[in-house]
Amino acid sequence: MLSAQSSAGYRRRFEPGRPRMDKVFDASQRLSISMGEMLGLLRALTESAQKKETLIIAGDTAGLEAVLQEEAETASEFKQKEKELRYRADGLRRAAGLDGKNVKLKEICGLAGDAAWRERLTGAADDLAAALERLARQNGKLKALLKQRIGYADYMLNFLHAPDDRFSSYNMLGGKEGSPESFSLLDCHV
Repeated sequence: MLSAQSSAGYRRRFEPGRPRMDKVFDASQRLSISMGEMLGLLRALTESAQKKETLIIAGDTAGLEAVLQEEAETASEFKQKEKELRYRADGLRRAAGLDGKNVKLKEICGLAGDAAWRERLTGAADDLAAALERLARQNGKLKALLKQRIGYADYMLNFLHAPDDRFSSYNMLGGKEGSPESFSLLDCHV
């Protein structure tokens, strides 16, 4: 038989309008697992971006192709895990009784049942944000490197391509070669 005090505590914890702590705990665990998996995939994508940078600098196109294939698979898995993470975060939000769809992940992490889980999930959210920032920085470096490589390739192609009106070669008398109306240097001075 329950005492009046313990039954009041039971009613207070499991009232229909209040979240059930067991559901919040389960949702917190699932979210923590999803966040850990996402963090691992972000690290793999960052390592892949670093490998790409090294291979681009070295000019190793065969190695770059293999890394790009591996990265495509990781990116596909990342996309699936991102959907799962959103689903798990929404599950914790619902289990905690919070309304609204546009709630930030860090706010959802603050809904975990006890302080240890809140701290753990908030730390994982911070780790995810830091990993995303590292990946964005690495991708920015790759973008700049590729632009530089493309610019150099364009320069060399334009240099090797047939000359246009801007670039001319001159004959021994100072006139443009290949043009019917060649002017000599003396004509320009007069």
